[in-house]
Amino acid sequence: MIELRGLVRGYPGVRALDGVDLAVPTGRHLALVGSSGAGKTTLLRLLLGLEAPDAGTVRVLDRPVHPGPARSLRWLRQAVGVVAQDAGSSLDPRWPVGRSVAEPLRLLQVTGDHPARVREVLAAVGVDPDAADRRPDAFSGGQRQRIALARALAHRPQLLVADELLSGADAVLRARLLELLTGLGTQLLLVTHDLAVAAALHGDVAVLAHGRLVEHGPVADVLADPAAPATRELLAAVLRLPS
Repeated sequence: MIELRGLVRGYPGVRALDGVDLAVPTGRHLALVGSSGAGKTTLLRLLLGLEAPDAGTVRVLDRPVHPGPARSLRWLRQAVGVVAQDAGSSLDPRWPVGRSVAEPLRLLQVTGDHPARVREVLAAVGVDPDAADRRPDAFSGGQRQRIALARALAHRPQLLVADELLSGADAVLRARLLELLTGLGTQLLLVTHDLAVAAALHGDVAVLAHGRLVEHGPVADVLADPAAPATRELLAAVLRLPS
């Protein structure tokens, strides 16, 4: 699904990525984990074709990703759904949520019954389809997260990228969203700073630290015997959290 080779990306005074190699097989969920400044956001921007690497290659579905005009990246937008870090606030407050959910269908020129698809995907994420004509301020924060998720799924992407989707959720909402995400049948790339979230995903984990990939493997194996100091620090932070 994803192949990153020798990725290097720098900004003035900062080397955000320093030779990252990462392969994600089709059908395998991945949690990309790292503390603030580890390089997670930069890696996502390269993966989504929003920036070009200084060196190295990015491939999705065995096709090279090169930043360019929107038309040249339509195949990537069709293959990947994205839930932004502040998912609920990403909804246009002026629009009924049904219009926001349908917007990717229009932009990607997806054929079919758009209103029916909006109702279907809202129901799939646990939001009343009859509420599609309401604006975002009529919903709770957790419901807005689910609506943003519905929008990312509307065009049936092969890969869902969620950036810190669970960072603002309490324990109950986090558990519900994780159960929802893993039951959707869509491959996930979940970006998080929390190894507890990675553990609940039951897939692979890749740990970034200072722009380098320092650990990668099945999450159960990595948590049972973390090799990198950065992984041990992240695990210690989880163990210090109150229950």
